[in-house]
Amino acid sequence: MLYMADKQGVLMLEKSAFNRHLHRLAHTLQVLLYYLADFFKALNLSGQYLIDSFPVAVCDNIRIGRSRLVEGQEYRAKIASKRRFFFGFRIQLVTTVDKQPVQFFSVAWLVCRRNGFANDAFGVACRQRGVWRRGLY
Repeated sequence: MLYMADKQGVLMLEKSAFNRHLHRLAHTLQVLLYYLADFFKALNLSGQYLIDSFPVAVCDNIRIGRSRLVEGQEYRAKIASKRRFFFGFRIQLVTTVDKQPVQFFSVAWLVCRRNGFANDAFGVACRQRGVWRRGLY
């Protein structure tokens, strides 16, 4: 951070100042994302959407007991393909066929595994693995 300020003249915010600015902008960003989603839905004349999910790790396995960001066993699961435990949540993402984001939800790992979360959130039946197309609205 000091290197960029010295060599390139870029003034960077400290981490706490960045977090304060981000929290102040939370409502504005939420409204902006809502209108962008409506705009992308209006442009999508085919009515086909992609549903996919990806993990967001909160911490490594060794730090799970000390984590204060999220708490509870519903955030812990095993990823068989990576042969490790995962502590965090999943982002369920709906995009247009042209890969423009429309909606997203963040859920605990086990909530989407047990309940078929996309079925509740998006009103369609979904498979857990892979990406598929179906009109949502």
